[in-house]
Amino acid sequence: MATIHFDMADGDANLLESHPSAPFDFVYSSHCLEHMHDPLTTARRWCRLLRPGGHLVVIVPDEDLYEQGIWPSIHNSDHKHTFTISKASSWSPMSINILDLARALPDMELIDVRLQDHGYDRRLLSFGRGRASLPVRAIGKLAQHGLFPRRIAGWLHRRSRGVIDQTLMQGRLAQIQLTMMRR
Repeated sequence: MATIHFDMADGDANLLESHPSAPFDFVYSSHCLEHMHDPLTTARRWCRLLRPGGHLVVIVPDEDLYEQGIWPSIHNSDHKHTFTISKASSWSPMSINILDLARALPDMELIDVRLQDHGYDRRLLSFGRGRASLPVRAIGKLAQHGLFPRRIAGWLHRRSRGVIDQTLMQGRLAQIQLTMMRR
C-alpha cells in the first residue's frame, strides 16, 4: 500500500488543491484541524478523498486538558479552535463539539471517538487560572527530555502557580481521537 505524506510545504490542508479527488483507504490527521480556519469544511474535503469503506482518523487537542480554560491558547498561538467530545456548552468561544462535527460529515459513519489522556496528571491542571511564564514552559521542555523526574515538575508547577503544557512531557496525552468510515 502506498502512502502520500502531506504537510504545510505540500499546500494548504484547508483546500487540498493538489488532491481534488482520489480513492484513498484512509486519511490521517494529527493535530492539524485546530489550525484550520473552517474545520467542518476542511473535514468534508478530507472525507471526499476516501473510497467507500475508507477511514478518516483525526486527532485534536482536548480543550480542557490542553488549553485548560484559557483562550487564546498560551501553548500554541496558531490554534484557531478548541475541541470537546460532547459538552453542552464550553468556556471557549471557539469550541467545536467533535460529535457534532462528525454528524455533519455526509456519507460518514462514526466508528469511535475517545479521549486519550494517557499519562496525564490532573493534579497539575490550572484550569482557567494564570498565564504560563517562561520558567513554567521550561519545566515542560526539561521534563520532556527527561532532565528531571515528574515529581519535581509537579513541585515546580505548584510553586509557579502557572499553566503547564503536559504534552511536552514524554508519554502524556491530552487529545481526542475521532475515527469514521465512508459509506
